[in-house]
Amino acid sequence: MSHWNHRVVRVQGADGNITFGVHEVYYDDAGVPWSMTSEPITFDVDVNTLTLSEDQERDAIIDLKALVLSMQRALGMPVLDAMTAFTGKSPGEEAGGEKPVAWTSGLSFDGMPVDDGKGEKA
Repeated sequence: MSHWNHRVVRVQGADGNITFGVHEVYYDDAGVPWSMTSEPITFDVDVNTLTLSEDQERDAIIDLKALVLSMQRALGMPVLDAMTAFTGKSPGEEAGGEKPVAWTSGLSFDGMPVDDGKGEKA
C-alpha cells in the first residue's frame, strides 16, 4: 500500500552545494520512494484563521507535537539521496499508466518526480 512519511533527504543543487532537509517522501505499493516535496517541510501549523479559539490553539499545539515526533523518527532513519533513492512507481504507473511527461522532463533533481507540497507535481 502506498504511503508517505518524513525523511531526511540529501540534495545536491545545480551549484554543487549539498543540503540536508526533512521532506515528505511518498512510497509506492512496494515501499519504494517515488516522490518528495520540492522544499523541506516547515516547522509551523497553519490554522487558516485570523482569530483563534482555545480549542484551535490546543489543536495547533497537538499538531506541532505530532510534527516534532515525525521529524524525530526521520532523524533515526537512513538518509535518502535525492539523485538515487526515488526509483518507485507513481500511483498512475502502478495502475498501468505512464509516468506523466512533467515528471521526466528535467525537474530539479535530474527528472526525479517532485511534489510541490500542494499535491501537484512540479
